[in-house]
Amino acid sequence: ALPSARAVCEAAHAALASFRDFEPATSAYFEWLFFDNPLDDGRSLAERFLAGAARHLSPRVVDYIRLMSGTHLHPYQIRKVVPDQGLQVRDLWTGEDRFISEHAATTEVRRWQVLVARLASHTDGSLQMEGTPFVLPAAARRDLMSDLKHAHKSYAKEPDARARSPCTPSHQ
Repeated sequence: ALPSARAVCEAAHAALASFRDFEPATSAYFEWLFFDNPLDDGRSLAERFLAGAARHLSPRVVDYIRLMSGTHLHPYQIRKVVPDQGLQVRDLWTGEDRFISEHAATTEVRRWQVLVARLASHTDGSLQMEGTPFVLPAAARRDLMSDLKHAHKSYAKEPDARARSPCTPSHQ
């Protein structure tokens, strides 16, 4: 049996509390909360915020929020590291091959590692990482994908899961 939505929400909050000193996990949580978590009306917090405040923000801030709203965390396997240029990766969810323009990461990552990141297309045509990326060892790939597929299957079985989050009041 699946845990109740309340239990999932409580577990998520407990997990967040245990990561307070772990900045990347905290950043990733807030990115998810702001850009991915659907509220009771199906919009994200970012979309709701822009609907009410965009006219008070600089165009650059509005553009960035819209850019981030169009991204989602995906698992990628690093296929090739091109020093000082970027990474050739394969999206482990879709199977699509992509090239990420990312200079700094080319000294930090290795072929076959798993990169969990948000990618965004920029106006110059390049694909770049946005937000908080995570690099996992190559050996994590199998378990990560198994867990993601299982979670996706469970999520897809819920009739109106896409329109709400287990952390919204309608679930409690």
